[in-house]
Amino acid sequence: MSSYNISGKYYNDLTSLVKGEELTWLEIELVKKILEPPSTLLDIGAGTGRHLIPLFQIGYKVYGIEESNLMLSFFESGKIPFDQLFLVSFWDFNKRGNFNSSFDLITLFWNTLNELAFTKRDLRKFLIKCIKLLKPNGKILINSDNPNNFDYKHLKYNASSVKDGKTITLFSSVKRFNPFRNLTVTEELIEVKDNNGKIIDKIYSNLKQRWWFKDEITQLAEDMGFRIKGHSIPLNNEMYLELCL
Repeated sequence: MSSYNISGKYYNDLTSLVKGEELTWLEIELVKKILEPPSTLLDIGAGTGRHLIPLFQIGYKVYGIEESNLMLSFFESGKIPFDQLFLVSFWDFNKRGNFNSSFDLITLFWNTLNELAFTKRDLRKFLIKCIKLLKPNGKILINSDNPNNFDYKHLKYNASSVKDGKTITLFSSVKRFNPFRNLTVTEELIEVKDNNGKIIDKIYSNLKQRWWFKDEITQLAEDMGFRIKGHSIPLNNEMYLELCL
């Protein structure tokens, strides 16, 4: 089960602490810089529609893949046509229809690749499948935390949000690190308190990620014939890699 099927109902409240509205719109502007509407776009790990809804509203033809039904349930009704959202893993996506050579751009925001490809073989398989899904001259936009900029092997943090009188706190701590595969398993606890400080909900989940360095992605993608372009966005120091066929 996806960890977001466990913690999804508080996802928006906690995400807003790290990925605020201003940053999201800067990422939307980056998409517009890469390809203008009405291009056709596939967002892998669509979540609750942080990018997909505004992209749809400004004229893109959008499709979204999400493994968590709880996450998809938070899409605002009617914002995006139902037949453009898919509750399925990326690897099973084509079983839901013929999407070969359908997309101008495939996007993966905020560490989606880290949760999708755990080995270089996985990454190669991912890029091969993307090539089949992309139109000629299609592109992939990969966004992830830059592992050069923080101690991802021992990451430990917490963040809180207050909404409707409730305090929602995320405690996150790396419990296992595999140095041979550059994998972490992070234990996350979401704790919800009412306005009297009483705990009214506790949710535990585990998140597995493979931390990709820019050079690893670039070398493998270039070997497969992609051209690579790096981007930067104010407010953060994450990686934004544009892979062009």
